[in-house]
Amino acid sequence: IRSYKMYCMLFGHADAPDSLKSKLEQEILIFSEKNVNVTFLIGNNGNFDFLAQSTLETLCRKGKNIDYTIVLSRIDEAPLNRRSERTIFPEELSGVLPKYAISKRNEWIIRRSNFAICYVSRIASNSSKMLFKLQRRNVKTINLIP
Repeated sequence: IRSYKMYCMLFGHADAPDSLKSKLEQEILIFSEKNVNVTFLIGNNGNFDFLAQSTLETLCRKGKNIDYTIVLSRIDEAPLNRRSERTIFPEELSGVLPKYAISKRNEWIIRRSNFAICYVSRIASNSSKMLFKLQRRNVKTINLIP
């Protein structure tokens, strides 16, 4: 049996409520149990990214075998959860102007993602644009909106 590496993008609004954490944890657990060879890809800006990073770290501390990577938009950026060993900075972002760094980083993650778990509650937002791009690529997505 050939092992297939899968990437699951986690993204949402920068002002995502803390109350999402338990639902996010539940979806991450369900997804990681169904897909053994998965790496979760997360950005590093805003409350949703903080919730995702802290949720994944908590699950790892509880002994869950979960792989995740924090994708930085700038080389000098510190991860929100302070776990720098989990970070990468894509080389192709090195020449990107700071104004465009987050959107270019998000595009980098989108190109690699096979699946996404998100929190998108507003249509006119960067998160909704990312969701639309994923849907155009036929990437299966779970939206955590209540």
